[in-house]
Amino acid sequence: MALASEICNLAQAASYQRTQESAFRRYRDACRFINAAPTPATYRTVAHWLVGDIFFMNKKASASLTDAANLKAYFVRHGLSFMPDPRDGEQHSRLLSGIRVRETRPVKRPTPLTFEHLGRIARLISFTDPHQTQLWLQLLLSHDCMLRSGTTCGAR
Repeated sequence: MALASEICNLAQAASYQRTQESAFRRYRDACRFINAAPTPATYRTVAHWLVGDIFFMNKKASASLTDAANLKAYFVRHGLSFMPDPRDGEQHSRLLSGIRVRETRPVKRPTPLTFEHLGRIARLISFTDPHQTQLWLQLLLSHDCMLRSGTTCGAR
């Protein structure tokens, strides 16, 4: 069980690093757009990126807050300077607080793949067709993995 937990932790860490790198790439592209250097991260460059995503890319404010946290984690992990001017840090904190207040849209989550859904799908599948049988097996395995993932990763 310890090995499964360790594998799960490594997978989560790798996923988190990919998310940080994605945030940095998008931030770097936004800096190129305004002809600014991406490092050190300043209030001007980070605010441009976050506000641009919210208003021009129609990104949810909560997703932009996550992007801001991922960008900061990327800078810390790579030893890069993030908001070296204390005034920048204060403005950044106020911007994030304002973004939190702006969020008005409800969170939309996809419907989970429940056993009830699988029952509906089973009625539509032709089990004499090997491709549909294979699809059914993949759905069952996906459902089982979803159920077991919480146990494996220590979630409740």
